[in-house]
Amino acid sequence: MVKKLRSESKRKATVKLADTPYLFQEIREQESDYLAVPIVSSQSREYVPMKIFSKEVIPTNALLTVPSVHWETFAILQSKVFSTWLATVGGRLKSDFRISAEVVYNNFPFPDLSPAQVESLVDSAHSIINARNIHSDSTLADLYSPNLMPKELKQVHQENDKLVLQIFGLKGSAGNDLILSTLFDLHRGLSNEFLL
Repeated sequence: MVKKLRSESKRKATVKLADTPYLFQEIREQESDYLAVPIVSSQSREYVPMKIFSKEVIPTNALLTVPSVHWETFAILQSKVFSTWLATVGGRLKSDFRISAEVVYNNFPFPDLSPAQVESLVDSAHSIINARNIHSDSTLADLYSPNLMPKELKQVHQENDKLVLQIFGLKGSAGNDLILSTLFDLHRGLSNEFLL
């Protein structure tokens, strides 16, 4: 059936693969553990639900993957700082956020971290995972629904927000305008560094 389906394709590369119907058309297995980031996420969520998977789990085409991700990166991406960046520079699919590697992730101005900051972020990332695990029967979509988000998870995210804001030199009460101003200043500095 696979041979027949492939041989009837209009795509030359797919027709050629009809000779090996027992093989996957594309190899998507990862070389390392990775962070799975949905390409589209509801604009009503405070945070984009992301998850670190082992390399044995093959991602679908609905995900971006960040290979060999570190827990401190996960903590930063699960913060209000990243959500604010995404809401400003990310694209849209209807009204939902569209996340791209080129525009959103690659341009995000990750800060230089001290060893103490890395340790704090790793602890915060594990707190997020532990709070999720309390509700292991729930999907990430349920956990991050504005109306269903468990209070334990919301609390650890708020603590993570304060930590990430502090790392960016901001107070926990910083509003979106100040967050964006700081991020664009950092981005401009990184861009100038790259051009030199």
